[in-house]
Amino acid sequence: MNTYNVVVTVSTTVCIDAENPDDAIEKVSQALNNGDVNMSTDIANNIGYSMRNGHYEVTDAIPMDENYDEGSGNEEDDESEEWEQHNRREDDFYPIMEFLHSADEQLLREDIRRYDIKTAVIRTKEEMHEFYRTQPDEMILAALVEVDDKVTGKRYCSIRVWCSGHEIKTRSTDSYYVLNKHYLTVNKDDMVATYPYPFSCDDGANTLLEAKDTDILTPVERLFLWTEHKNLNPIETKKK
Repeated sequence: MNTYNVVVTVSTTVCIDAENPDDAIEKVSQALNNGDVNMSTDIANNIGYSMRNGHYEVTDAIPMDENYDEGSGNEEDDESEEWEQHNRREDDFYPIMEFLHSADEQLLREDIRRYDIKTAVIRTKEEMHEFYRTQPDEMILAALVEVDDKVTGKRYCSIRVWCSGHEIKTRSTDSYYVLNKHYLTVNKDDMVATYPYPFSCDDGANTLLEAKDTDILTPVERLFLWTEHKNLNPIETKKK
């Protein structure tokens, strides 16, 4: 019986604003190379969907020879060289597998057991588009999430999602919407911190409404955890 490293290639997509296809590819590549938290989070979330819908391929099996000559000193070099040759041949990026993502979310679910996370306001996409038509470029409250500490019985924090945008009409009867600003504020203790909105391809707070039965964490819970763990350096912090 032999042992193999089996390569599983997962196909997924990530949404990004860019001037053209080459610019989009370059932006995503730079974000991944720089360890961008938002990009990594988007990809990790999308991998679960890809796995559940069969967007993967088992592409190769690389033997792990357990019978190296122990005195040769080349065991690690041989295995490393074989992997490098494979990666050059495939010229692909292998993201974190779904089981790692799921295990991480299971741990995060334990972290939020003491909190009661409630949505006081979440506006739909249609509601936000109406605001963009009638109140162009004004900051609109798209969502309000209130988090209480079950242990102390006190309010832990409040998260507000803010947006501004406007409608652009085309020569035909069609129109589309342009998002100008998109961020969230977190009221905690006596401070207010401002963070970028973590979900891409959302011109309001519609992602927060897209909870699935198969998800370990809801989008609202992810939003809370992101402000707690994923972004330790807010854009701005000030006293109330």
